[in-house]
Amino acid sequence: MARSLNRLTVRQVASIKTTGRHSDGGGLYLRVTVHGARAWVFMAKYGERRIEVGLGAENALTLAKARQLAGEMREADLIGKDPRKLRLPAIEPAAIPTFGEFSAEYISSIESGWRNLVHRQQWRNSLRDHASEIASIPVSDVSTDDVLQVLRPIWTDKPETAQRVRGRIERILDAAKAKGLRPADAMNPAVWRGHLAYFLPAPSKLTRGHHAALPWKDAPAFFSS
Repeated sequence: MARSLNRLTVRQVASIKTTGRHSDGGGLYLRVTVHGARAWVFMAKYGERRIEVGLGAENALTLAKARQLAGEMREADLIGKDPRKLRLPAIEPAAIPTFGEFSAEYISSIESGWRNLVHRQQWRNSLRDHASEIASIPVSDVSTDDVLQVLRPIWTDKPETAQRVRGRIERILDAAKAKGLRPADAMNPAVWRGHLAYFLPAPSKLTRGHHAALPWKDAPAFFSS
């Protein structure tokens, strides 16, 4: 019986993206819908019917708490009580961090893998200097229009910076999706191919390239002018 319980780990729960019910054992399941909604449910046979009881959203209920509630459901079922009639504790939805808050958390979680200290600071500085318009928006709500608002002012004047900022926003929003803070089936609004490419000039057309070399014979006249 012990082997049939606690099948999932916290890391596995965070990584599950497949639509359907995923068993932790003992009637506890993580249910993932086609729209990316994630919730804990308890399933059991009561009388002649198979019943399902919603326990709460996955981002508002830890795995440990979901297991505790499922245990109470099993106890009720064993003594012939309808698990659906148990009074569940009120659960407040977990606060969704802003883009700025999640960016800071994300950078802190991965920067130990960056040996270049300048690279670490560039990530923070570029988002601080060029993405402040979306810093206060919940990371779940950042849209294509929001991303364009960030990129358009610098896209033609600072093309290299703009491309780095776009890539960093894309990566942060992908991380937010992986944590269940954005719908699993939603397109990343900062992705270039097939999306922002329709709204902004191609980066290759903005690259100025190197200036032609000055013939050495003309150098004295150039520098004296």
